[in-house]
Amino acid sequence: MIKEIVFCDIDGTLKNSKGIITERNKQAISKLENINVAFVLCSGRTRQHVEKVALEVNASQYIISSNGSDVYDFKNKVEILKNTINPKLAIKLYNYCNQPNTRILIKCGANNYINKPFEAEVEAKIISTNSEIEKIAHDGILQINVMCNDLNTIKKCIAKTNKYDELAIPNKSKSLYDSALKQSAGREYYFDITNKTCSKGDGIQKLVDYLNLSLDKTISIGDSGNDITMFDKSQIDVAVGNSIIDLKNVADVVTASNNESGVAAFLEYHYNLKN
Repeated sequence: MIKEIVFCDIDGTLKNSKGIITERNKQAISKLENINVAFVLCSGRTRQHVEKVALEVNASQYIISSNGSDVYDFKNKVEILKNTINPKLAIKLYNYCNQPNTRILIKCGANNYINKPFEAEVEAKIISTNSEIEKIAHDGILQINVMCNDLNTIKKCIAKTNKYDELAIPNKSKSLYDSALKQSAGREYYFDITNKTCSKGDGIQKLVDYLNLSLDKTISIGDSGNDITMFDKSQIDVAVGNSIIDLKNVADVVTASNNESGVAAFLEYHYNLKN
């Protein structure tokens, strides 16, 4: 029986700067099951990627992906929530952002699509015709990820997205949140597009209601702008040491950085896991 839930972001939080989950983090997570605490991954990544990470760290069967637009029980294959983008707007944004220097990943829950051949985080089918994107949009798109090396192109795509009140940009490169932060060498700029009514916080609320639990039995751990809505819902808000300043400012606790197994450092202290 689940008594409490720890919601945790993946990139920049659970994973270190090399994209690795430390053994210390894994060991801390594995101990939570013994005290009836569920560890639920809450990410902007695809359903399939989040499920893979959940299995790697022995986390809960419940996952929140695509920035809260997709809440899924992968053990029982139950879609608890699917919050999709208006098809007409999805088509408009795809056509505008589909440029020679951009990479686009479209997340639809069970299936994923890309605008051109590239190594995506999961298996994805290449969109080859306009009629195909129209069918995909009407079947239901949860999130659109736009990636590009050119800052000017990304800014134009973001500006276009911001013209539509029904859409939201729940997450983007940290350097786009704070101009004082330099973009890492060789890393693309990116931003995510979702329905405005969805967020990680919304995903948390939906799962808590589904499990008949109270929000005062929840903890959230994150590092970036899309994690602020997690903090709006959870009882205890934890920012890892490498978090953006806006997240640290609203956190109850600032733990060690992702490169110092900050997730484990908090869990060990809060739940006295070393004893």
